[in-house]
Amino acid sequence: MLRLLLPLSAALLAGCEALDSPQPPAPDDPLAAVQRSVAALESRLDSSRTLYEEIVKQLEGIRAQMALQDGRLSMAETQMADLETRLKAGPATSPPSLPSPPAPAVDQEAAIRKIQQVLGALREGKIKELEAVQDLLPHAAVAAPLLFDELRRTLPDPKYTPVLEKILGTLPSETLRTPLARALEEEGLRGPAARVIRDTGSRDLSTLLEKHLDGADEDLRVTLAEALVRCKNPAGSAHLVSLLHSEKWYIQTIAIDTLRRINRGQDFGYDPRAQAEHNRPAIERWEEWLENFGAALFEE
Repeated sequence: MLRLLLPLSAALLAGCEALDSPQPPAPDDPLAAVQRSVAALESRLDSSRTLYEEIVKQLEGIRAQMALQDGRLSMAETQMADLETRLKAGPATSPPSLPSPPAPAVDQEAAIRKIQQVLGALREGKIKELEAVQDLLPHAAVAAPLLFDELRRTLPDPKYTPVLEKILGTLPSETLRTPLARALEEEGLRGPAARVIRDTGSRDLSTLLEKHLDGADEDLRVTLAEALVRCKNPAGSAHLVSLLHSEKWYIQTIAIDTLRRINRGQDFGYDPRAQAEHNRPAIERWEEWLENFGAALFEE
């Protein structure tokens, strides 16, 4: 009996020891592992999205504040230029006018919010240009830099960019000078900025374009020169005449159309569709015209 119990006891003891000893881990479920990885990635993505949204919000706030400062600077520069003009003119011969009443205080934060709403509606096609202009004009000093920022971020959009340019061209010149000067320092914004100046028709603003003519490629140069002439600034006429030599028909077309406009419809027989040999006598006539009348263009 004892001999029978001893092997049984040994077997039970061995079984207990086996239960107490650490067991190797069971193989992980592949699907569970994938689900845990996906959950971890989703958590990280949510955190990244939250951080991104916060950064975007802060950048919008910074842009708005920069726009506000640009508006103030533009208005201050305009006031300084007006003061310098008055000082150079000397004492007024007419009785001084009564001081204008102070302008009402503007809630600038509310203006920024309004401008952003208008731009959002404009992007989505919910409002037209005219309605946008009517909403933006009361806040022009702040709207101008914000519109240039919008233009910078949406280039090149063949439908939206021209809309922004036209709206900017309706804003008062004094609100545009500083944003325009900054835009012209950026290569990608020089063309749009020139078209804005062209639409304002301001000879004063057109002087901002003059230093960018030399060294510009033909496409930009014709845009700058056309804007100058449309603003009655003769600095662009010589460049338009030189561009009659271009091998690009659309450059020739813009140049001759602009020159014809300031020469009472006369083009001296120049035809952008014709061969260079055909246009050589016409170009000589234009060069002669430039020498005789170029300096006196737009004199009052």
